[in-house]
Amino acid sequence: MNMLAVRSSIGMGIVLQKLGFLLPSFRKRGFPGRVFQLGTIVILTIISAHSTAFGQANCKVMQSTFDADMQLMKQRSPTHLRLMASRYVELRRAARALSCSGITLVAFDGLRYRPAEWSDDPGLYFLVPQMARIFGVGLATATDVFLTAVVLLTSVFGLLGFLRTAHTDLGERIGVVAFLLLTLVELIAGDVYIMNAAPAIACVPWVLYFVSHRKLTLGMLLAFGVTGVLGGTANLFRAQAGVGLVLFSLVVAVGVYQVNPAARILLMTLVLLNTAIPGLIFRELYARRNVFLEQQPGSMLESRRVHPLWHSIYIGLSYVKNSDIPAYSDEVAAAKVRESRPEAAYVSSEYEQVLKREILKLAKRRPFLILANLVVKFAVVSFFCLCAANIGLYGAMLGRKVLWLELAFWLAIAFNGLYGILVLPNPKYLIGLIAFAALYGVYSIEYAARQSNLRRRLRWIEKLVFVRSERRAVVAYS
Repeated sequence: MNMLAVRSSIGMGIVLQKLGFLLPSFRKRGFPGRVFQLGTIVILTIISAHSTAFGQANCKVMQSTFDADMQLMKQRSPTHLRLMASRYVELRRAARALSCSGITLVAFDGLRYRPAEWSDDPGLYFLVPQMARIFGVGLATATDVFLTAVVLLTSVFGLLGFLRTAHTDLGERIGVVAFLLLTLVELIAGDVYIMNAAPAIACVPWVLYFVSHRKLTLGMLLAFGVTGVLGGTANLFRAQAGVGLVLFSLVVAVGVYQVNPAARILLMTLVLLNTAIPGLIFRELYARRNVFLEQQPGSMLESRRVHPLWHSIYIGLSYVKNSDIPAYSDEVAAAKVRESRPEAAYVSSEYEQVLKREILKLAKRRPFLILANLVVKFAVVSFFCLCAANIGLYGAMLGRKVLWLELAFWLAIAFNGLYGILVLPNPKYLIGLIAFAALYGVYSIEYAARQSNLRRRLRWIEKLVFVRSERRAVVAYS
């Protein structure tokens, strides 16, 4: 074991020793304290469980380094939570470049330097190598800790906001169960897909907590500011992951909040400005990265950054079996581009334009194939939505919410379902839809339970979750 690993072990021992004194105090604070305690133990268990410490990388140009990375592409990621093998390899290359150059968002594959976020979003490749370097842990450990911490912290934060909002035993019990299940779903999905759900789970309850306030408050400003920042940050980890949350908060600010028009405009402006902040910060990092790459012989400079939209839509048309697009595989799309434009770089602007034209040609030649894909995918996405909202849909039919609040939820649900309809209705791609649908169900039950004339029709749900008493004042969203 090298000296860095020894120091990390000693440091972990000190942390565990201190937490031995701190954790008992959290036991006295009820449910939130127990959740914090459990989350802390899980994170520390992952840290101490595996992985070698982050050390000095081999900075020499060597074919063997490149070959080793390519071999790892064929293996399962060593992380406990799910992570694509290609993402783990790219994390290795980003960490290697960070160790060799001290520059973030650069990858070194053993042969040359290039941008780290190759056809992907930069957030993970910026933060995880930095965590591994600062705390002296391995990449797998840093990845597990980061993803687990995001899921647990946002779930606890969102649950606390919901408990401040809940005014019925039934709503509170359903909410706790829903937040625990959403946490489990996120941990199972893993990877950057959690960013489709985590910011919404954290922010939606706090945005709705201030709904009944009739004046602008510091807490309201803080809630919308954090919502914007988390929405913009999520976009850096997974393309458009935070857009559904931003749309939700904008609609709520316009139609649900009972503050004056000037205050509503201020809230909307605050969300939009804060959403842009993470992207502006990364533009500075891109500039530093590009200066470094220009100085490296043989390095690959950044072309115009394009997230592969048409690439994903093209291979997604394989969902309904057909001879034109035989499989949901990146190689299928790449092979189609090589037929007409072999010089086009992978997922470049030119590459994307070729696939866009191919999709339009296919739509003219086989329109029913396009229609069949859309119909089948829509049905599957709707099924996931129904499963996530479940008994909440019954509550929504019993107690009508404010129209603007319905619009806010369904707009966010619809946006998060677009990827499943246009590309592939895989559950991990629909985590955002599942989160918003579950939250919609939770608030629908809570709102229905607040109305005394509906309590008899909710008795069967109360028996389902072992609720015996009725308490607290009846408060509406309007």
